[in-house]
Amino acid sequence: MRTSPSALVLISFIALLAAQASATELRITLSQGDETSADVTISATQTTPCRLQQTAPTCTINLPAGDTTLTITGTARGNRAPTTAFTSMQPVQDVTPMMNLLRQPGDDFGAQVMAFIAARYPEVPSFGDDEEEPSVTYPAASATEIGAAEQRLGFSLPADLTAVLRRSNGLQLGEDMALFGTRPLQTGKTWFQQEMGVAAADYERLPTDVRALYQDSAVVFAVAGGDTAILLYTPQGRFYWAAQDRMDAPQLLDGITSFRQAFIWIVEKFLLEPGSETPLPVDSGAATNAFTLHWHDRSWYLMR
Repeated sequence: MRTSPSALVLISFIALLAAQASATELRITLSQGDETSADVTISATQTTPCRLQQTAPTCTINLPAGDTTLTITGTARGNRAPTTAFTSMQPVQDVTPMMNLLRQPGDDFGAQVMAFIAARYPEVPSFGDDEEEPSVTYPAASATEIGAAEQRLGFSLPADLTAVLRRSNGLQLGEDMALFGTRPLQTGKTWFQQEMGVAAADYERLPTDVRALYQDSAVVFAVAGGDTAILLYTPQGRFYWAAQDRMDAPQLLDGITSFRQAFIWIVEKFLLEPGSETPLPVDSGAATNAFTLHWHDRSWYLMR
């Protein structure tokens, strides 16, 4: 029995709606920081409240799909502060429709990334629209530029990555995240020695297999901040995550076999970090969303 293309489209559409309509588990862990005591209750509309204490620091809430609001009430006493009572209304934004722009099957991942960028940064101009404003995208890379980068590296770049570069020769995702364009693409060894200033003697003390990895891989993505980390691609089709302060132990990203998957992994891990003045981004398309509840300056805030 053969299924027609229109039937396949209908089945895919129904599956997408089902994924968006399902509930997701919100797992919250109380930070064991400066608090000497804390007692917090978290609830949302049509959910069972959960309670966080030092003796029971983790709880779960089964959130329905869609935007909602968390109510956080509690008390905490820091090492140098009296007990403080606090109530907070934390809006929750369901980012599944935006993430599905990257997850849906397609032959042109570059077009999907551009659609995601437009949804994620609706008010940020493209490069060339206004050079005085921060940009996210850049002029497209030519086939000649992509070919020159591959020749310099000594191996071909993954198809999903070149699809993005043909739409935008690099991406600047916020202040601390960048997908490199063709010109900055370089090996891991060059990155650590020239960009991070790692001394040659320190680099030579790395394990032999680690040095071989950095020599024969391309740095395609970087996340700065407290500890700069990079995404490496090898000609064998593997992806590694390497932090500057743990450069002797790069992490193989198990189960990630394409740049599409690696890009989604980075977005979920870093770009969906909640801000103090923005809604909490929850992906109802994921089985679990894990956050940590911190107490700072007599206020609660959630972070991944």
